[in-house]
Amino acid sequence: LVLCIVLGPFVEEFMFRGVLLKMFGGAVGIFFSVIITSALFAISHGNFSQAAYTFVLGLLLAIVRYKSTSLWSAIAMHMSFNVTGALLVGFDITFDSVEIVIISVAAVAFFALACTGGRSIRKKRKA
Repeated sequence: LVLCIVLGPFVEEFMFRGVLLKMFGGAVGIFFSVIITSALFAISHGNFSQAAYTFVLGLLLAIVRYKSTSLWSAIAMHMSFNVTGALLVGFDITFDSVEIVIISVAAVAFFALACTGGRSIRKKRKA
């Protein structure tokens, strides 16, 4: 449980939002870097049934990391996602897996909006 809630998010965020987001951002720009690292994040979980929501989670985590300029925001958000999932499963709450994913992604999306103030990831063009 500690691996899932603490160590996993720390290591994954360091790798995907700390190292790779910055590396790809310099090469292809932040927009495509967010997409690429989110896809790699989804693939790294090695479970096709988790691919869609881990991709969305990766997008949200990357946006929060970029907008907050702090890796700690993404780590905290990732941990909150994992805690939510562990609590729902651990307490044997009778949702089907789709409902658990929806609740977890909604919680993380709300957290992302709170961290970024709802700002868009794309920079505004100068007139």
